[in-house]
Amino acid sequence: MQPAFVGDVARVLAPGGRLLMATDWEPYARSMLKAADGEPTLANEAGAGRFSERGLERPETHFEVRGRESGRAVWNLAYAKTQ
Repeated sequence: MQPAFVGDVARVLAPGGRLLMATDWEPYARSMLKAADGEPTLANEAGAGRFSERGLERPETHFEVRGRESGRAVWNLAYAKTQ
């Protein structure tokens, strides 16, 4: 998840549209957080620099289940398009 990709996603999201992400790899989660928090047209729904809880609107993936079964935490991020 690179800043340029986040910018591309933000550009095509309608105002109020949401970007939901998750990973079971903490370094990648922190990289995603930094990239998405750096996009000025997206608002972190949990607050800048914070991870979200998994909302019911995001289906649980088999990767998520496998990660949790292996003892890894799942890191969730939720952003809304502001402009």
